[in-house]
Amino acid sequence: MGNPPAVLGPRITIVTPSFNQAAFLEETVRSIRAQGYGNLEHFVVDGGSTDGSAALIERLSDGIDWWVSESDRGQCHAINKGIARATGDIVAYLNSDDTYLPGAFDAAIAAISAPGVQWVAGGVLGFGSDGSACAPVHEWHMAQPPRSLAECLGGNFIAAQPGHFWRKSLFDRHGLFDDSFRYLFDIEWYARLLAAGERCAVIPRPVASYRFHATSKTVSEGDKFEREWERIRAQYLPRVPWLDQPRVRHLVAMRRATVRYGAALAAASREGTPAGWREFRSAVAGYPPSLATRVALGAARRLITGVRA
Repeated sequence: MGNPPAVLGPRITIVTPSFNQAAFLEETVRSIRAQGYGNLEHFVVDGGSTDGSAALIERLSDGIDWWVSESDRGQCHAINKGIARATGDIVAYLNSDDTYLPGAFDAAIAAISAPGVQWVAGGVLGFGSDGSACAPVHEWHMAQPPRSLAECLGGNFIAAQPGHFWRKSLFDRHGLFDDSFRYLFDIEWYARLLAAGERCAVIPRPVASYRFHATSKTVSEGDKFEREWERIRAQYLPRVPWLDQPRVRHLVAMRRATVRYGAALAAASREGTPAGWREFRSAVAGYPPSLATRVALGAARRLITGVRA
């Protein structure tokens, strides 16, 4: 008798959106291949890059099941194009400047195979464009996803995007990412799932690495994220149980104040200490309880001692 046929695990579809990221894309693709997972579908959706990305993708195409390089409406639209074609039981997206860690797929499958689990998130390590570790994100080593819509809207969670995996059936039931969001379409998706009663289970280890560099949206456009946070809260806060709404409003007010204290330091660096104090007073006036936080006290100390550019 011959050997029995190998039993493949669930099919995984990974979508990699990319635009002018040729410097990092190959490392991303190779981190996916290095998983050594047999039942894999990988799509690369390039937005019409002008930096040689298409030639690079062509060179790497033996391990890519489908790719395209054409103008699109941005990152979210690119991801949705890939998910719409996905045949995998499990779906994730990995941006073209991030990587998976060894064993990520096995860990994700183990977690999502538990009864009733449809969505999982693992830890994420931060690193710089030169490959060095970023100490400020050490707390991302273990994911702490939002356990409720209230926690999500309050920003009271730690679960960086590259660590997430979903059952494809979630997209079939709840729709694709909302591409009217440029920055926080993933957060809107989490809120949508939580509002519908879905919950996220934890993968108890880091599964991906998140690259910080000057052209990443997280670094270059961080100040614009808050506008989309406000939009998400306006949309979903009415769906939070009324007993939880005061706590969410407190968390939101504290987050806004934290942003303002950061703006105070930035203003002091740009325009001088008086401008910083004006922003600081505005933050306190916006939510007086925030004055007792470490963020506020730290900002005040730096304004007193002098903020270096």
